[in-house]
Order: sequence, then C-alpha cells, then structure tokens
Amino acid sequence: MEPASRLTRLLGQLRPGLREKALQAHELSARSFSSRRPQQLRLPFSKVLIANRGEIAVRVARACHEEGLTTVGIYAEEDKSSLHVQRVTEALKVTSSKPGPIAPYLDVQSVVEAAKRSGAEAVHPGYGFLSESADFAAACEDAGITFIGPRPETIALLGDKVRARELAMASDVPVLKGSPFLSSWVAAREFLERESLPLPIIFKAAFGGGGRGMRLVREDDELNEAYERCTSEAKTAFGNGSVFLEEFMEDARHIEVQVLADGQGGCAHLYERDCSVQLRNQKVVEVAPARIHPTLRKRISECAVRLLLKCQYRGVGTVEFMVAGSLQDPDARFVFMEVNPRIQVEHTITEEATDVDIVKTQLGIAGGFKLEELSLGPGADLEASKLRGFAIQARVSLAPGGNEVSKYQEPSGEGVRVDAALYAGGKPSMHYDPLVGKLICYAPGEGDDAFQTCRKRTITALDSYIIDGVNTNKPTLRGILHHPEFINNEVLLSFMARHGATLAGGISVPVAKGRGGAALRRQKLPVMSPLEATVIRSCVAEGAEVEEGQLLVLLSAMKLETEAAVGMEQRLSHGRILGLRIANFTDKPPRTLEVLKVAVTENQTVGSGEDLVATLDADSHMCREQDSYVGT
Repeated sequence: MEPASRLTRLLGQLRPGLREKALQAHELSARSFSSRRPQQLRLPFSKVLIANRGEIAVRVARACHEEGLTTVGIYAEEDKSSLHVQRVTEALKVTSSKPGPIAPYLDVQSVVEAAKRSGAEAVHPGYGFLSESADFAAACEDAGITFIGPRPETIALLGDKVRARELAMASDVPVLKGSPFLSSWVAAREFLERESLPLPIIFKAAFGGGGRGMRLVREDDELNEAYERCTSEAKTAFGNGSVFLEEFMEDARHIEVQVLADGQGGCAHLYERDCSVQLRNQKVVEVAPARIHPTLRKRISECAVRLLLKCQYRGVGTVEFMVAGSLQDPDARFVFMEVNPRIQVEHTITEEATDVDIVKTQLGIAGGFKLEELSLGPGADLEASKLRGFAIQARVSLAPGGNEVSKYQEPSGEGVRVDAALYAGGKPSMHYDPLVGKLICYAPGEGDDAFQTCRKRTITALDSYIIDGVNTNKPTLRGILHHPEFINNEVLLSFMARHGATLAGGISVPVAKGRGGAALRRQKLPVMSPLEATVIRSCVAEGAEVEEGQLLVLLSAMKLETEAAVGMEQRLSHGRILGLRIANFTDKPPRTLEVLKVAVTENQTVGSGEDLVATLDADSHMCREQDSYVGT
C-alpha cells in the first residue's frame, strides 16, 4: 500500500476534529525522519504488534509505517481513547484476570494471544511494561513471533542486577561494592558490618530498573524503613520484592551509553547521554552527547561495548554508569550501574545527535541484519555514527489538577521535535506513567556554542508548547534550563534535591501570625489525595492521636512510591504516594493531633482532591487561616 493511502486510512480512524492535527503531526515527523539511517529495510515480517501505549507506541508505529509495515496496537478498557489507539492500523483490547488498568499491559498470555489473533509476525515491546520480561520474550518465541529485542536468556541475565554486576566484573568493567540478595534489613546491617562498608548506601530492586525500587540510607536508624519501602515498591512495580544494596557514590553524574549489537559479533555505540537531572531517580532533562572529555568518553564507551559483547547481546541497549567528579577529567572514576535491555525514553536525543533512527535499527536487527548491512558498523573508536550536534530532551509530565486537555499545540520549527500522546479533548489518566510529551531540540556543531544554542532553542520551544486544561511540570523544566549549574555543565545527581523547590519559582505556605495574648482555637484540616490513586492501607484509626511526620495513608499510583506532605508543595509531579504526613508549619515543637475521621478503605479508588483522612483537629497556631493541602 502506498504511504499516502495508508495515511488516509489511518486518519480516517480518528475522531472528527483530530484529523487536521494528526496530518500536521505526520508531516512534521516525516520531515524530521525521512533521511535517517537505516531505511528501506527488507524485513522478514510485515505486521508488528506494539505491546505498549502512549508516546512510545506512537513513535514505534511511525517507524513501522515508514517502512511499510502494518501495525497492531493494544489497549486496556480505561485507555481506549488514548492517541496510540488511533495511530495504528488496527487496535485490539487486552484484558487480565488481575484488577486495575495496568494489568492488561502486563498480562503475557493476553498480549501474546492478541498478537496471534491479529496475525502479527513480530512484537515490539517499547519501554516499561513487558519490555524487560524474559517470560514475555520467550512466550513470543514459543508462538513463532519475532521479539524485537534481546534473547530471553539475555533479558533474564541483565534483569538480575546481582548477576549483571558479576557480568560487569567479568568484563573488566568497574563496579560499586554490593551485596547479594538480602532477606531482611537485619541481613543488610550484618553485611555492612561484615564488609566494613560505611553509610551512605542505597537499596535497589534486584529485578527492577527505570529508577524505581531504590532507597538511599544515610543513617543507621533508616535501614529498616528504607528496606521495607524498597521491597514494597519493587514488588508493586516489578512483581518481585528482592533487593540488594550498594555503596552510594556522592556527588556523581549519570552517564549512559547507547549501544547497538546484532547478535552476530557486531557491536558499536552511539555515544553517551548525560541524564544527571533526576527527580527521585526519574530522569527529567537529558543531553546528548554529554559535555565530556574525549578520553573519558573513550574509556566509558569501550566498557559498554565490551560488556554487551560478553553476553552476546542482540538489539539496542543502554549501559548506565555513575561518574564521580568533573566530566572534563580524563581520569575521572566511573562505575557500572545497570543495563537496560530495551529502547530508552531518551533514545530521541541520540537520534538527533547522530542522525540514526534507533527504532528502525531495532527492526533491522530483529530482521537478521548485521550492523554493517545497516551502515552502522563500528568505526575506529567503536562508534556506529559520527556526532553532528547537541540535543536536549525535556520530559513533559502531568501534575495533579485538571482533567481534560482543552487546548493542545506542539511547537515546531528548525531543530524542534515532539514525541507525545496528547490531543485537545483527551483525558489523560493518572493510572499510567505521567509522561505525556517529550520535547526534543537539536542544534548542529560542537562545543559550548552549539550546546547553548540548543538550550536556548529548547526554552523557546517549551514556551510555545501549549497544554491547557491539565497541569504539567513545564515551569520546573524552564527553571532547569535556566539554572547556572545546567548551563555550566555542573549538574550532579543531587541537583533536584538541592534546587527542586525553587526551580518553578517555589511556593510559599502562608502561616498566620499569632496575635499577642490571643487564645488558641481549634479547627479542622482536611488531608486530600493529590492524584487519582488506589488506597493500599489506612495507617490510622479514628480517634487516634498522631504526631507531625506520622504516616497516615498509603496510596498506589503509577508504581512509584513518593512521600507527600500536608501544607507544602514538593513538586513531585508523578509517583506512587507513600503516605501523607502532617507538616510542622512553625518552628514550635511537634504537637499531637487527633484523627476525627478516616474517609477511605483499602482498595478504594480516590480522585485528585478527595478527602483521605477527612478532618484533623489541630491547634490554631499550626495554621490559623491557611487551609492545609497536599501538593505533588
């Protein structure tokens, strides 16, 4: 089928009012990608099921359509109006025996059955969900369906973070000191004592990734709670609560290398990305390439290629490192963190910086092509391509508040790209990843002048990115791009912890000044849910006395645990809310409060702004005139 007729058919599936926007988006993406390598592939499959949702499903569908492939999308009932459903050739509903809107996307049997029912000959897993499931990759192979990713045994190896660290050591790649699996926080303490490993340390999910299932411990009395929280989050996010610990590298940078491997002896890299701007281990703004000394780049990239060759890797993958000290130090210490055996959210900026289409590269490798046949064979420094400039990605995520996108307009122009899944009239659900758009900007050239041009272009594009009707983190992104540490290549992993509260202009919580001699009165303070979520557990009973800082309610949303506080805004635009805590608005000693009513029960779904612990009886000197609220 000719591209024009295929586009006509796809546009015909869209609701009235969306066709013109979709056509404009298609034309923009076609201009951006038409010259990218590889292209015009002759693949052994013609129909691909995309086992994902949101912007990555839209991105994969675009690459497939450009190569003349038919696409099949999947969706849960709660997700049927999402844009990815409208951007594929056909879409099938998937279900699960387990409750919740995420479960269908994680149901191996349901997704594989959908692929078989549709006649799909290949499956692209995207990122998240089943992309790192060895069972899913094996089930596809057993069904005679090509899995566009690594072999099942490779996924299993790299998904076990303890075994992956052993692989790194066997590949002569430096690692941090770490433990085997830990059965309890007591076992963690015993390991620290036995190995004379000082704090701080970090607990990590043994079968996790993507920044989830991690807890930093700086004090000995934090071991118990950190272990329990890490185990809980790992079980929720990955279905396996196994954890281990590693020494924690202070004042580090997150540098990751994009690697391509054909599984036939060919392996090369597409340089590195600086992903040091992170909020609770979730990346926010990324840069490619890193502003790094050439010798340090060579050392890190050689380690990445060597490690993936060691495990006979097939597909595209990312090897993540932490780097201590300045990126301009050729002898800077770096250590291996993990391998992500899938496409990354931030693959976009590597595409812009190298002019290589990474999704099409995945298709080619899955189709049996060698890197040389894709014109991506390794060069003198094991590179698959030359650098052509800088690219920056700003992740646009939902924040609590709003329900329906009333106006949506993406920025455009030279060097501007948007990968998104929003549209006017859409109602994004907080059940899923809050990432709704990726703003990617590119500027050609080398050195600081090229980077600053790219940064300024990103700011201009961000200012013209219109998303009305829902709240997003755009103000925070703007603050990051303007910050001197970002401008001067000085961002560390602690950047958001140190500056996050002020990046969007900060928020002040008015505290009423007590009048001299005024008698204290008591008032009711509601504690509300900051987002749509499921109640895991109510931790207090009606009539109980609670202290400031005490855990009140556990909520689950988007598989990530985060703390929220009453009366202050932490600007955490997404996450699984660990609990609601009473905040001390004054410099007075902590006081005792009385729980008047608990308004929720376990497994109840609550909306943004809905009362959890409906009212609290508090001394008026805590907050005489200011209503308490939860901000994320």
